[in-house]
Amino acid sequence: MDCTGTRGGIAVCNKYGKGCVMCLVRCFAYGDRVGVVEKAGGKTASRVRPDGTPGMLSSAVTLFKDTLAPELKARIEKEGLVIVPLPKELVDYDRMKIMGGQRSRDFVENIILADIGPVAKCFGLVYMEQDNFRKVPGFENVQVEDPRASKWNHIGHIGIASRDISLKVKGFENLFCAGEKSGQTSVDGVIITGYLAGHNAARQAFGVEQPLVLPRSLAIGDFMAFVTKKLETGEALKGVYRMARGEYWERMQKIGLYTEDVALVKERVAAAGLSGVLARSVKK
Repeated sequence: MDCTGTRGGIAVCNKYGKGCVMCLVRCFAYGDRVGVVEKAGGKTASRVRPDGTPGMLSSAVTLFKDTLAPELKARIEKEGLVIVPLPKELVDYDRMKIMGGQRSRDFVENIILADIGPVAKCFGLVYMEQDNFRKVPGFENVQVEDPRASKWNHIGHIGIASRDISLKVKGFENLFCAGEKSGQTSVDGVIITGYLAGHNAARQAFGVEQPLVLPRSLAIGDFMAFVTKKLETGEALKGVYRMARGEYWERMQKIGLYTEDVALVKERVAAAGLSGVLARSVKK
């Protein structure tokens, strides 16, 4: 299984970005990313930004919560998500051109903070210099955790594998991929593909069953089929697709697959004959 991701490494960031910004990939400790699909000679592709440049700049900046004003830190920890308007002089609409995703003006006109533990994550910000953060009320003494250069972020979505709906890499019988490597761009998609690719790799290794393909009667199965088709046509290389927002979020609601009723979800899984499917042994 190839779960090596699609972040570029120093060489790619120098070529397609603003050079190394000491991001969370820690290339100086571990070196550039090495992809199994690429090493094996498999076919890969890259998402492209609006100007045609390969790869996308990460749209997240993280801040140490303890360096925020005490009242702002307390609010984030209580509410989970806080939106702080940016002063007009700090709004930079050019950032929308390099996001490469389905982001609205809200992401450049505000600091959208989420509590993710020891740090607060700024969604969709792409970059912002620490000195500019400190011009915003509540951020006067803030320290940026990532990227350490506090201007640009890493390049990602380089090296998406060509794969089928079962997550088998095309051209191989014994190679599967998951996570960003399979074209996913969100936490839910990464988790889903990790489970599915691992399960199908086990099926292939024991040679007893066909790969599992989740039916479109289930939200996950429909999402997998949706993204796979977008990748095959090349459309997905121009944007991002997530269950929680954007085009697929609208589709999921329109066709009635979205629900918070756990009992209904279990009924759908049972109707598809897939209850406990990942827990079943695939050994002979």
